[in-house]
Amino acid sequence: MQKTVDSDVSVILVGLFFKIAAQVDDVWVEYGAGKYMQYISIRSMFNQLGESRAKALLFFHAFTGSDTTSAFCYKGKKTAWNTWKAFDEATETFANLAVIPFLSIEDDSKEVETLERFVIYKYIKSSPLLEVDDARKEIFC
Repeated sequence: MQKTVDSDVSVILVGLFFKIAAQVDDVWVEYGAGKYMQYISIRSMFNQLGESRAKALLFFHAFTGSDTTSAFCYKGKKTAWNTWKAFDEATETFANLAVIPFLSIEDDSKEVETLERFVIYKYIKSSPLLEVDDARKEIFC
C-alpha cells in the first residue's frame, strides 16, 4: 500500500503496472486526506484502461501537463482525455513514446503527425488541418 495526495503517483503506477502485473495481485494507493481519502486499486484502473492505453498514459500525462511539464493554454486534462477518447489513433504513438521516451523522431514522422493532429483536435474538433502552425493561424485569424 502506498499513500499519496498527488495523482501523479497513481498515473505512474498505472502506466508501469504492465511490468509487474504477472508478479503481484494488486497495488493499492491510499489517495487524498481526511474525509476525501479513498483507496484506489491500480490493477482495476489498469484493467479498465487496457494494457495499450495504460502504457500510453505516462506520455499522455506528461504531454498534456503535469507537475513538471506545462499544460496547453485553456485546455486541461478533461479536454485532453475527451480528445484522446475521440482520437484513439494517438494511443499507439503515446505508448511508443512512453516506453521509449528518448526515441529520436523526425519532424515529418508519423509520431509528429499524430501529435499535431491530437493538439489540433483539442482546439478545433472539425478541423481538416494537419499542422499546428496552420491551426494557430486559423484560430488567431
